[in-house]
Amino acid sequence: MMLLTTLHEALQLLQGNDDTKYGNVLRDSVIKRFEYSIDTFWKLIKEYIEVTQGVVVSGSPKMVAKTALDLKMITQEEYSFFLDMVDSRNLTSHTYNKVLAQEISNHIPGYYHMMKAIAGRLKDIYE
Repeated sequence: MMLLTTLHEALQLLQGNDDTKYGNVLRDSVIKRFEYSIDTFWKLIKEYIEVTQGVVVSGSPKMVAKTALDLKMITQEEYSFFLDMVDSRNLTSHTYNKVLAQEISNHIPGYYHMMKAIAGRLKDIYE
């Protein structure tokens, strides 16, 4: 029954007035882009660790984060933020709840800046 309610709400959003419809569609698009970005981000770190450190890391994003912390590639603060980001990504990909979607979308700018900072450090090392 929950899925029926969720579908009904999703369809209402598509039908909504221009203000709500486009705002919600934009938010949902940003969340999807966030999911894609974090997947690419943690896989890049995994590959970097394996290539430069010769350490094979399991496929889990959280294990990649822990390994990056152990190798001092990221700080403890970044590690905690990384775990929060992975948890947010997991929530967005397995359920849809408009309150949760709004909450996560509010955190995306911070996630963006953290991923960009870490990726920038990797780029500096690669070059």
